[in-house]
Amino acid sequence: YNPVQLKLIGEILAGEELDHELKEGEAVRIMTGGRMPKGADAVVMAEYAEEKGDQVWIYKSLQPKKNLMLKGEDIKKGDIVLKKGRRLKPQDIGVLASIGKIRVKVYKKPNVAIIVTGNELVHPEDLKNSEQLVDSTSYMLEGLIKLYGGIPKHLGIIKDKEDDIFNALKGCKEDIIVVTGGTGIGKMDYAPIVVSRIGELLVHGVAMRPASPTGLGFIDNRPVFLLSGNPVAAMVGFEAFVAPAISIMPVSYTHLRAHETSLHLVCR
Repeated sequence: YNPVQLKLIGEILAGEELDHELKEGEAVRIMTGGRMPKGADAVVMAEYAEEKGDQVWIYKSLQPKKNLMLKGEDIKKGDIVLKKGRRLKPQDIGVLASIGKIRVKVYKKPNVAIIVTGNELVHPEDLKNSEQLVDSTSYMLEGLIKLYGGIPKHLGIIKDKEDDIFNALKGCKEDIIVVTGGTGIGKMDYAPIVVSRIGELLVHGVAMRPASPTGLGFIDNRPVFLLSGNPVAAMVGFEAFVAPAISIMPVSYTHLRAHETSLHLVCR
């Protein structure tokens, strides 16, 4: 009911600034993104103001620093912006862009090989009779690997033959190897034997159900996980052992664009 009347002396568009320093009784029209002129300490929203010729009438009281952003109010010099090991979210990428960081050091996603063994297994499209079983486990593992930050590579269905499994494991170049099926202690369970031949089998059998046949070994310093052929047991074994390995495995550093990154960054 008693508006303040100020003299309107100019306009500041987004990205612009005003050389003139405001004096008492003066105001300037400013758009979002404009730089605050000297002498001003608050912004009133247009909804609470009315222009009348070369004057503007203000119908709302303001506190200093109202409706403006101060330099460094979100990130100050010396602040830790993102901690090392963090998996970036979309908002993190926006922060990187806001401080001009479009190239940062990151961990490369590990490539994960999937080897499925079993004479009775077929791909879904190849199912012809009730004696066959559909390989559903590999499809589930592909999704889980992606979920935890890995890059899956399905190497196909391998027959329950020691030489075939040997050749499949020996030819693996991926950072992590996951074998499902043929991991128990039965007559046709060759996976643990082959891992021992090529590399080192550290664990075979764990005190948990399901997934008790789970095993762990190394081939050329690359971890090999032996999972049960049962889909549910394979999922439990994956969640307990493979998922943590994928999440923490630092394969190598590389330079990528900001949308592929994770880092410990300090604002300078």
